[in-house]
Amino acid sequence: MLNLLNNILVVVTGSVTKRVQLFLRTILIIALFSITAYAQTEQWNELNSQISILCEKGAYSEVLVIAEKALNVAKETYGADHHNSATSMDNLANVFIHLGKFKEAEALFN
Repeated sequence: MLNLLNNILVVVTGSVTKRVQLFLRTILIIALFSITAYAQTEQWNELNSQISILCEKGAYSEVLVIAEKALNVAKETYGADHHNSATSMDNLANVFIHLGKFKEAEALFN
């Protein structure tokens, strides 16, 4: 991608300075990071939608796997101290409560 941008600039301007190359690389890195963060946010939202649907059906054994995955995605995407991570921990703790796994739930609430 970066080579393509460099080639286009060479054709248009005749040469590409190191400063322009650095600028293009920076833009590309920011764009890739933004796309990845957006995809992870969408994944977290989709997992939470699945959790809601399955909880309404009382399918807590199925929810457990999804809730654990949602927590991992939240921690990787936002960090452990972010409110989305706290939401995921709360969701997982509630699943543990419904499954009668009170020690596991208590560990998440602390």
